[in-house]
Amino acid sequence: MADLLYFADPMCSWCYGYSSVINALAETHNVEVVMGGLRAGETRPLNTGYRQQIQNHWHHVQQATQLPFDFENGIPEGFVYNTEPACRAVVTVQALIPEYSLPMLAAIQQAFYAQAKNVTDTNVLAELATEFGIAQPMFLLNFESDEMLQATQAQFERAQQYAVAGYPTLLIKREERWRSLGMGYEPLQQVEEKIAAIAA
Repeated sequence: MADLLYFADPMCSWCYGYSSVINALAETHNVEVVMGGLRAGETRPLNTGYRQQIQNHWHHVQQATQLPFDFENGIPEGFVYNTEPACRAVVTVQALIPEYSLPMLAAIQQAFYAQAKNVTDTNVLAELATEFGIAQPMFLLNFESDEMLQATQAQFERAQQYAVAGYPTLLIKREERWRSLGMGYEPLQQVEEKIAAIAA
């Protein structure tokens, strides 16, 4: 069993593509989830060209993974692609019930990519948290707290500290130090082979 550090963002399409891989790894290894803040604090609405560019990534992910996407309704014209609220929602659930950090990440990804829900909306995120037994008032109280804002920022800073250049990124602990296991999508068998090689 290896100790793994998983840097991701709920609104990163390749992280969505990697969801089945990281969930399988979590069954046999210790996985700590860290939010990266892909476009945290973004204020500019998407223009048509940028929307098409993002959806091109979506098509690549779907071809590689067969995961569902709502291409027609996803990221509507004028959408502000601010990933901070979705990241903070994962951090909030992580603080309340640590073992649900990966399931909450997956729930946000499913809502955003497959159901075209606006996961920058606090109420949408609070509704998703109820799937894990967290009442909306409890979620909102924590989500909107200074403590959670700071905890989320601390995770973004941790990604910078480890020089994470893209998502998903996986690190493995070896001799008390974190070393890179890979960045970007890789099939489960390939990742497991790399873990086994490092462990040997």
